[in-house]
Amino acid sequence: MKKEKKQFRLFDMNRNGKGVPKNEDTTPNVRRYFKLLWRNFSKLLSINLLSLFMVIPLIAIFAINVFGPQTPAYMSTLAAPITGVEIFASVSDNINPSLSIISQITTNKLALQMDTPLTMILIVVCGLLLFITWGWQNIGITYLSRNIVKGDPVFVFSDYFYAIKRNWKQGLLYGMIDFAIIAVLIYEFVYYYRITGQFWFDVMFYTVFALGVLYFIMRYYTYLLIITFDIKIFKVFKHALLFSILGIKRNFLGLLGILMFVALNVLLLMVYMPLGVILPFAYFIGVMEFTKAYAAYPNVEKYMILPAMNSEG
Repeated sequence: MKKEKKQFRLFDMNRNGKGVPKNEDTTPNVRRYFKLLWRNFSKLLSINLLSLFMVIPLIAIFAINVFGPQTPAYMSTLAAPITGVEIFASVSDNINPSLSIISQITTNKLALQMDTPLTMILIVVCGLLLFITWGWQNIGITYLSRNIVKGDPVFVFSDYFYAIKRNWKQGLLYGMIDFAIIAVLIYEFVYYYRITGQFWFDVMFYTVFALGVLYFIMRYYTYLLIITFDIKIFKVFKHALLFSILGIKRNFLGLLGILMFVALNVLLLMVYMPLGVILPFAYFIGVMEFTKAYAAYPNVEKYMILPAMNSEG
């Protein structure tokens, strides 16, 4: 009898999960988190591959700005008058050594991004692509992460597109709102960070920072609520805000876990270059989304799913 050839299945996106072993303790604690993480790590790698479609437009925009056409610009506003004085001095044969030193300091040039019609079109196309698909991609990733936390069988590729197809309207609408909120928070954070030093600017900076942390925690729940319930967008925000307070313990532990995970990747980046840049693309988003789902789903189950099931029973 011919022996069947064994296949490499690490990134097999349609492979079934191992499920939950019989008599296993399913209490959603830290120990179970690491058990599920280890058991489903190959699934998370596959999820991360799908999530790269969310990152590629951002990388493209960054690459266009860094490697696109550039134009030299003087770093000092004194460059033009100093250059004029130096030209006049050379014509009149009255060259001063001090003037030459000042000229070298003030006429240093910096390469600035030059916007051309082509680069602007590429940036707009990448931005629009991300803006339109943002919600759909988050819907698919959240659906897969939730099912892993629940212990359900997971078929990465088919389940991903099933979730998007089932929730495409709400995913599109909320995704656009979500993308806009994130963009505004990032812009405001950077803006006030640059002008800190005065009392009111410091107050605004820390206010924006606090709102950013709150919204980050709310995002544990927003897409999770969309894929789990038939719920309007306004109630998605309302319930997510309530869960950010009701589930404060799990939310804090999830946030702490994500911060530790980010810190480890920053350390990897500092120690191993360029491996520290490349390696997180294989697992970072998948592990982070799993962590968010693991923190959030038990709260949703406790306060919404089980009460609804008991009322029907």
